[in-house]
Amino acid sequence: MHEDVVRIELTGKASRFLAMLQDFGHIDGQAADDILVALADTLPSGRADLDDVRRMAAAWLFGDDGEPSMLASLGDDWAMLFS
Repeated sequence: MHEDVVRIELTGKASRFLAMLQDFGHIDGQAADDILVALADTLPSGRADLDDVRRMAAAWLFGDDGEPSMLASLGDDWAMLFS
């Protein structure tokens, strides 16, 4: 049996933002997948824009499973990524 797979479409900016988080070393491939899975559960339309991905990435980075010290590791990148 196949489980229903939820697919989402990222805008170009949303996709580049997620790739940038990986390129800067703030998340790895598994974290990117986790963010996308969590995002898919919250989107009624199946399309995610930059604000959707930013919100979910911030929740992943600083949520219950995130480390409070994550802000320090983002350093100067924080303003560019999340403002």
